[in-house]
Amino acid sequence: MQSVRYLSLDALRGFAILGMIVDHSAAYFPIDPGDDEGIFEVLDARVFVLVMGLSAGITLARAAQRPRIAYVKTWLRRAVLIILLGVLLSLHFSGVPVVLENLGLTMVLATPFLFLRTRWLVTAIVAWLVVGPIVRLPIELLLAGPDSPAVWMAYSPLQLLLLSEDYLVLGYVPVLLLGVLLHRIQFGRLAPTFVMLGAGLVLAVISLTVLRPLETAAGWTGFWTWSAAGLATAAAVGLWGVTTLAFDLAPFRVRLWAAKLGRPLIDIGMLSLSVYTLHVLLLTPLWVAALHFGWQGIEVGVSDRLYPLWRDWESPYAWWILIGVLVVCVPFALIWNRTLGPGPVERLLGVASLRHPPSYLTVVAPVPPASSTVEPRPGEVVSGGQ
Repeated sequence: MQSVRYLSLDALRGFAILGMIVDHSAAYFPIDPGDDEGIFEVLDARVFVLVMGLSAGITLARAAQRPRIAYVKTWLRRAVLIILLGVLLSLHFSGVPVVLENLGLTMVLATPFLFLRTRWLVTAIVAWLVVGPIVRLPIELLLAGPDSPAVWMAYSPLQLLLLSEDYLVLGYVPVLLLGVLLHRIQFGRLAPTFVMLGAGLVLAVISLTVLRPLETAAGWTGFWTWSAAGLATAAAVGLWGVTTLAFDLAPFRVRLWAAKLGRPLIDIGMLSLSVYTLHVLLLTPLWVAALHFGWQGIEVGVSDRLYPLWRDWESPYAWWILIGVLVVCVPFALIWNRTLGPGPVERLLGVASLRHPPSYLTVVAPVPPASSTVEPRPGEVVSGGQ
């Protein structure tokens, strides 16, 4: 029996990858004037991690009759392979802060919590959200002291876990676990979806009106504070709720049009790792050229056009590069998905993780248009002769 494909998850995953492409390919969209962080940078990786948790919840439910150790082995093998892919993409500077190592490590750290009962899972999520910023502050102060070999050796793993301004693993673990929780209490039901949307709105209001003023008064600012974590988590939950309503829970006509209009996001989401890898490979030669012709763009030449792309969001060249990358990545996802099925990276990881047999590398399984998979629910009245 073929597994049900949830279009909302594919669309969310596609949104996350598209946000990463925008952040990495072209201009930053500043949240505030003079802010270095892009608006997509706050959301994209967290949305991707949330979908990882939702997908884990689905596969855990489907594998409920299998020994847990079998699932854990497959999960950890996939995590290690994602880390290795991130390392490979980071070997040559591409201007992209590759997130895959962080995602793989997030999977590893979340593993002991995947099988907790719901009440304990909620406790673990809250603990991760509360403890993360508390742990980071003293570590940051410690590493700000005099340099020493011990401090230098500790910096790299701590940077990955706690101090990175790009992707914070300790901030992602509760988001992944939140995805598992959402699947347990909500998936496919309307009332819990609105409850979770309301909870996300309350979290956003508390973050803005209570936590942020307190942190500002205490002189504690930065990308990883309680208010920033709360806002990012609330935004991810909000996007999930809207997407779930549109693709899974709305009346038939709305779901049909959502599938038609959201097809590019769905295609990208189904080939997420392949599209992510492709956009890194496309950007690598541009950064090589920029570095070769001068980092600061002093020499007349290519660098005068390339260097501002990733730092000056008003540069017209930024938009040309963004359009160029999208013109390659979006048709690639659409054509590959509709003619061959699983993406090249997805095939390699599927076989290497022992989830699929070697024949999966050459399988031809075109994916039909998403709208063709949308059907009326039992008892749903559809007008217009459908």
